[in-house]
Amino acid sequence: DKMSEQLFIMEGEGAVSIYNGNYSDYRISLENAKEVATAKKAVVVEKPIETTPKKLSFKEQKEFDDIEKSIASKEEEIAKLTSSLNEIDASDYQKIQEVSEEIKKADDHLATLLERWVELSEK
Repeated sequence: DKMSEQLFIMEGEGAVSIYNGNYSDYRISLENAKEVATAKKAVVVEKPIETTPKKLSFKEQKEFDDIEKSIASKEEEIAKLTSSLNEIDASDYQKIQEVSEEIKKADDHLATLLERWVELSEK
């Protein structure tokens, strides 16, 4: 163990590999390799069997088709509100606040629609 710095490992069937280190290090690396191999087998066993992806139900498919239209109309509504906000007189604070609140509500609704669209598209 104290004299060797390099080992020639005869693996069988004419295969030879070189290990840089002493025999004790080689034994430790073999044990680590076995532990990793058993851990990988355990992980593979725990993997759930994937089922075929479910198709959308009729109701979900209709919702998916309608939600795209709703998203487009909500984006148009936000664009119109934003342009009207830019046209409001700067001294009319109440009108600015009302339009800003409408934009926020429309943005929140759009975010909800987009979340549902993503949810349906991943099914």
